[in-house]
Amino acid sequence: MNKESLKQTIGSVPSIKLSLTLYVLTVILISIAGVVVFVVYGVEFQHFVIVEFLVQWGFICLPVVLVIWLWRFDYRETLNLNIPSRHTLIGTLLLAPSVCVILHQFLAWQMRIFPMPEELNKLVDVVRNHGQTKMGLVILFAWAAFSAPVCEELLYRGIMFSSLLRPGLFNPAFLRRALDY
Repeated sequence: MNKESLKQTIGSVPSIKLSLTLYVLTVILISIAGVVVFVVYGVEFQHFVIVEFLVQWGFICLPVVLVIWLWRFDYRETLNLNIPSRHTLIGTLLLAPSVCVILHQFLAWQMRIFPMPEELNKLVDVVRNHGQTKMGLVILFAWAAFSAPVCEELLYRGIMFSSLLRPGLFNPAFLRRALDY
């Protein structure tokens, strides 16, 4: 594949072919890294968090940034770096608490029907116990509330979504949802 064949003719965002290739590559890298982490380190929290940061920033963010840089795509257009409107922010702030309540109830129902496996229970206990110190709380916040969403948004909203929304092309929004699962 040469660089010009992967660039779009309309705009300067990645083609669908390039975005799907990048998506498959990141899924493969994350899967391999996950297996290696649990086989080598087990459930030790300090190693787990460090490796998770490396996986998130090295296997999700780094390929996205490299593709944007190497193919010289417009980063503002590719990553959808637009300031949201006031109405969008207000709607998000009003919607967030209700989504949290619904998800909490759904998880409670799910735990009754499908209890958590013992190995995952051990990992949750290790994370919960580590979050009792101030530094542990900072690490948990950085990991769960900052690092994972930023990496996910770079891949999906950045590369994947911008290539699916290019003008003059059938908009397969269902494809993005299908890729999430």
